[in-house]
Amino acid sequence: MLRRVPAAGSTGVVEAGGLARLRSGLEIPGGPGEEAGHLLLILDGLAPPSSRGGLTRALTGYAVHLESEGHFTEALLVLERLLSGLTGFASDREAVDLSLLVARLDVTLGRWQPAERALAIAECAGAATETGSRDLVALIRATAWVGQGRINAARELIEPVQGRTDDQGPSDRLGSAWSALGTALEARGLPLEALQAHHRALQQAADGAPRRRVLASLGNLLRGLGAGSAARQAFTLALAGPIPFADQVAARLELLDLAIALGDRVAFERQRRELTAWQERLPPAAAVEFLTRAAGGLEEFGQVGRADRMLLVALGLAERHELHDAWFGIDRMLHRNRRGPQPRERSVASVIPLPWEHPEIAEVAEALERQAATEAALA
Repeated sequence: MLRRVPAAGSTGVVEAGGLARLRSGLEIPGGPGEEAGHLLLILDGLAPPSSRGGLTRALTGYAVHLESEGHFTEALLVLERLLSGLTGFASDREAVDLSLLVARLDVTLGRWQPAERALAIAECAGAATETGSRDLVALIRATAWVGQGRINAARELIEPVQGRTDDQGPSDRLGSAWSALGTALEARGLPLEALQAHHRALQQAADGAPRRRVLASLGNLLRGLGAGSAARQAFTLALAGPIPFADQVAARLELLDLAIALGDRVAFERQRRELTAWQERLPPAAAVEFLTRAAGGLEEFGQVGRADRMLLVALGLAERHELHDAWFGIDRMLHRNRRGPQPRERSVASVIPLPWEHPEIAEVAEALERQAATEAALA
């Protein structure tokens, strides 16, 4: 991280021997990784003679990389050190880009007042440019307002913004804003409005992790609304294409739960077999979660003996890895099973009105069907 380049916050001259030692630690056989590549660019910017523009671009790129890896505080530290070394912005474009990145990180960290200050700088600089910065300012401010509970005001900022397909458009940020609004609406007990917001997010989401996150949110909402078939479609779409192992596991766990809720034993066994094949690769917490959910399914389908044996395996794994919350939950399940069959609550899917009684659900379900058909045709 930034600790590896202690002089990165200064635009002054750096001792050449120190730079050489840092460079030798980053240049490894087979080429540097992404983080090391960013650090090498920073070193190039520090080495005399260096240009201010090159160093600014290198540090900004490194901050964006840290943000994408979830190191938000360190990303903000990189930018603060960069800005402390600048005597002023070189251009309106630089002012907009750096201020928006700082604001984004401040919002992520819940620093509302610093975020608003950075947005005000971007707003002033953006007034003199044709960069679409006003839309981006509005979307980041809307995300901050969602975090502060100002839902209606945030929606008024988001709704006028139109996503664009060119590189300058705010489509990704628009998708994130709609997604944040959907999560807030769901927390307020407004699932149909949340469903519409997440659907708008899906229309703007970039391929990869952003799209998978929105599909997972849609799947969970649809499931809670009793639209089991549409929920299955959302989780299945989240599995399409090459995706990270952890995301595959998460989607299949949701499909496993959905099969249990719908009483679909064939689908349950299919997902259980897939996850069992990966069991040795699962981290301890994920393995315990899988075993616990699968045991719940076996119990639901009348195989209490198999369920208990699976719970005992999960209990031992939780104890071995000191997963205390999981251990107590599994222990409660085992004690409940020993007391014999218990009256079960009706599932959510059995008490919610049928999906076609809600046009909002039907609209999302039809869109997911079309998307699935398109992807099948392309495959």
